[in-house]
Amino acid sequence: LRPSATDPDRLVVAEGRSVRVLDLRSGDCGWTVEDAGVVTGRAAVAGGTVVYRTDRGQVVCRRMDDGSRLWGVRPPAAGPAGVTALEDAVVVPGADGTVTALCRATGETVWATPAGGTVHLAAAAGCGGAVVVATTEGSVTALDADDGRPLWTAPAAGGAAPRALDVLVDGSAVCVADQHGIRLLAVRDGRLLRRWELPSVSGLRPAEDGLIAVGLDGAVRRLVLGGGRRPAAD
Repeated sequence: LRPSATDPDRLVVAEGRSVRVLDLRSGDCGWTVEDAGVVTGRAAVAGGTVVYRTDRGQVVCRRMDDGSRLWGVRPPAAGPAGVTALEDAVVVPGADGTVTALCRATGETVWATPAGGTVHLAAAAGCGGAVVVATTEGSVTALDADDGRPLWTAPAAGGAAPRALDVLVDGSAVCVADQHGIRLLAVRDGRLLRRWELPSVSGLRPAEDGLIAVGLDGAVRRLVLGGGRRPAAD
């Protein structure tokens, strides 16, 4: 059982080749789609819809309330990364290094931009009009959310492929974790703001005062932007 995405009242769950929605208050199953294909990466929930990609190379959009299919498209180069919701579109990284934005209402392509490498993580949004992607080669690039125009690129840190990518709660900086540690990059220009030497980090989660880092060794740490670092509260 793997939770993919949430809205305030429902949870989208991918299990085997099925996709279903659970009511978080009652635990009842709202709807189920059998033989949907294995969902790769995370789903995107926005505007009363859920959008996900499958191992069959498709990106599918369904109504959140009843599961009816609104559209399905097959991007030219399917990849393993999940999709990311923007205001009126979803961002889909491709295995060929192309990042594509699809209209959430119709599935039509809004823009497509080369990312300069293989994108293996879901894009990060909530960056003040930008969407940020990372490549296995280690670079991090911000794209204009409206037209896909490249805004800046931060070079790789020792050629390490990022393991996690997210944005601070206030949208001011991008957090990038790789085998060397965590980098904090300014959303405005990609400038390095801070670095933490935590080489075992495999996951990141924004917090009100900084971020929470999950390690490959199971350790969970809260990183405070004011300068501290302490174990996360239970």
